[in-house]
Amino acid sequence: MDTMTWNEVVMVIINTVFKLIITVGIPALFALASRVIKGKQQEKYLGMVKEMVVDAVQQTQQVYVDNMKAEDVFDEAAQRAALNTAKTAVLNALNERTKKIVVEAVGDFESYLETLIESTIYENKKFFNTPATGTSADVTA
Repeated sequence: MDTMTWNEVVMVIINTVFKLIITVGIPALFALASRVIKGKQQEKYLGMVKEMVVDAVQQTQQVYVDNMKAEDVFDEAAQRAALNTAKTAVLNALNERTKKIVVEAVGDFESYLETLIESTIYENKKFFNTPATGTSADVTA
C-alpha cells in the first residue's frame, strides 16, 4: 500500500484549490467586472437622459408654456401637450443604443421618461416659487 508523504498531500490540496480557482473563481471575477462596467455605463447614460430632460423642459417652457400662460389658456390639455412636447424632444435626441441601455436599467422607458419630466417640472416649480423671495414666478407647467 502506497502512503503519501506530507509533501504529496499538500501538492494534491494545492492542485485542487488551483483547479477550483480556475474553474469557478476566474469566471465569477469576470462576471463581477462585467456587472460593474455595465452599471457604470448605465449610470452614464441615465445622467445623459436626465440632462436632456432638463433641456427639453426648459425649451418647452420658453417656447410653449410661457406663451400659453400669457394668453391664459394653459389648461390641463395644454399641460399634457407640453409634457408630450418635452417627451418627444428627448425621444428625438436619443439614439437607439442609449434607449437600449436605459431600458436595461429602468425597464419601462416611457414611464421613466414621463416621471423624470414631471419630476424636473416639480423641481423647477419649487426652485422658482420659493416663498422667501416673495414672488410666485410660475416657471413650469
